[in-house]
Amino acid sequence: MAENESSHGGKREAARTKKAVGGRIAAIVAAVVIVAIVAAATWFGAFYPNIYPNVTVSGLDVGGMSVDEAARALEAHLANRHGVVTVTFEGEERLALDTDRLSEEYDAATEARAAAQFAFDKPREAGAIKRIGTLWSETHLEWANTMDLSPVRPLVEELAAGIAIPVKDGEANRRGDVIDVTVGEAGRECDAAALSEEVSRRLESGEFGSVEADGYVRAVEPKLPDLEQVLENIRVEPRDATYTVENGKVTGVTPEAIGVDFDLDAAEAELAKGKDFIIAVRYTYPEVTEENLESVWFQDKLADVSTTMSGSDANRTENVRLACSSINETVLMPGDEFSYNSIVGERTAERGFRNASVYLSGGIEDQLGGGICQTSSTVYMAALRARLEITSRKNHAYTVTYCPLGEDATVYWGSLDFKFKNNRDYPIKILCWLEGSNVHVQMFGTDTDGYTVKLNTVTHSYNPYETKQVENPNLEYGKTRQKVPGHSGYSVSTYATVYDRDGNEVDSYKVSDSKYVRLDRVVEIGTKGAPSVPVSGDPSMPPASAEPTTPASPEPSAPVSSEPTAPATPEPSTPASPEPSAPASAEPTAPESSAPTAESAPFVSQEPTAEPSAPASETPVSEEPFVPTTPEA
Repeated sequence: MAENESSHGGKREAARTKKAVGGRIAAIVAAVVIVAIVAAATWFGAFYPNIYPNVTVSGLDVGGMSVDEAARALEAHLANRHGVVTVTFEGEERLALDTDRLSEEYDAATEARAAAQFAFDKPREAGAIKRIGTLWSETHLEWANTMDLSPVRPLVEELAAGIAIPVKDGEANRRGDVIDVTVGEAGRECDAAALSEEVSRRLESGEFGSVEADGYVRAVEPKLPDLEQVLENIRVEPRDATYTVENGKVTGVTPEAIGVDFDLDAAEAELAKGKDFIIAVRYTYPEVTEENLESVWFQDKLADVSTTMSGSDANRTENVRLACSSINETVLMPGDEFSYNSIVGERTAERGFRNASVYLSGGIEDQLGGGICQTSSTVYMAALRARLEITSRKNHAYTVTYCPLGEDATVYWGSLDFKFKNNRDYPIKILCWLEGSNVHVQMFGTDTDGYTVKLNTVTHSYNPYETKQVENPNLEYGKTRQKVPGHSGYSVSTYATVYDRDGNEVDSYKVSDSKYVRLDRVVEIGTKGAPSVPVSGDPSMPPASAEPTTPASPEPSAPVSSEPTAPATPEPSTPASPEPSAPASAEPTAPESSAPTAESAPFVSQEPTAEPSAPASETPVSEEPFVPTTPEA
């Protein structure tokens, strides 16, 4: 058993040894073959005297030939490569290129020997394996004639220029009220570079004959005019003449612009037909011109309000006149905001403002600019009737007698302003002037709907003032003097009702809520020179102490119903043919038409005639939000 296993193991070992020996023999044989091939290639490349087998030059087989033999054969072969290449266009010869003219230094024998030497050298530049490969594979070589081809390109470019026809692009030119449009003319161009390359190739290769330039020519379509750009170049947007306004005052006029354009869609449809045509220029004339600016924009009276200054002293009247002068001829463009303080400016002595009564939270005293709230209130009344957007308004601390409850607007420099916005589509002009004892405000613009506004005030609470008497030792005995005028307290709401031209109600809304503080009337009783013991029954003797009494002086009228009703007083009337015009003098006056009648100025005031004497200092009432610290009455 052991012997058998030993026998089999020996056989396997002998087989492995035999296989290894065989592998080594195969490797040795392969190496010998490679060495032999390399040696053969080296000998072939170094010692083979002729051109390698299977080599052709320009189609002639010169393999195995010596350089001399190949030179003789190539001389005859290359001689056939001299000739003429012609270029034709539309069947007509346009250019002829002769190889002899391009090769004035040409020598056939020299050319042939150079080609033979090229056939001998070129294959030897390859590697050893490729050189062996020439024994059974062909090597094709091309020999280019040694001619000067540099004249070919300029000659072909000159030919191409003669063939080409410049394209004429379309145009659009304005001529007065029309635009002449041409579609242009097509052209053609010849690809001189490609044609020159083909001619040169044929001259070098000996492929003589004709080259048709037609295949190198292409049509060039004209570029059509860009009508959209043409329209953009001539377009002018129509524009109405307008004012240049700064802080409500006209500083200049921007003239109108006539609109210019044309029907682009129709023009492009015509252009697509491929024929010349004419475009008619369109003009759009503005409605408002520099010439008719005033009459067009301010042709309608939107509001006409007046309030009376009856009983006002000279100082208060002058303050109101100055405020009217500042406001007069104010123009608000659509979206502009009117600011009373900005337009009237600060009330200073340098500007001519005087001391007059103003309302304080604790009473009344004299300050610069007193009384100009009558102007702001009158403008407010007009703005409400013109349906302008009120953006800032506060009522007075106490009632005023020159306008209905809820229709006043107090102002004070640095703290309280009255503002409204022109929310109409057209500009408005404000005329404001003092005539006699009346403050007039008119607003002009463009009435697009014919609506009118009626205002109504509803009283929610009423707190009548009382009259109190105080002794004044400096006032003559038996005389009385009003120290503080009385003002009853009110809480009211103001409503507006809008009517169309036919008197139909189209809208109604709340305008504002107003709260007025009660201020008791104070009457001074003179005690200077009074007897020490009163004489009983003397009618001239004042009572030792007076009880408060009910008001005797006129109060602003206010409806007592809780529901909105039409106002008891008539609305300002509108003249038949209003024409806005600024007063000619420094003091604004009414327009040329007659002054407003009593019907158009229903708001009659009863100014206090007594000489108010305010306390030395007053403390504001902080719990009254509608009461400014020092509003100008």
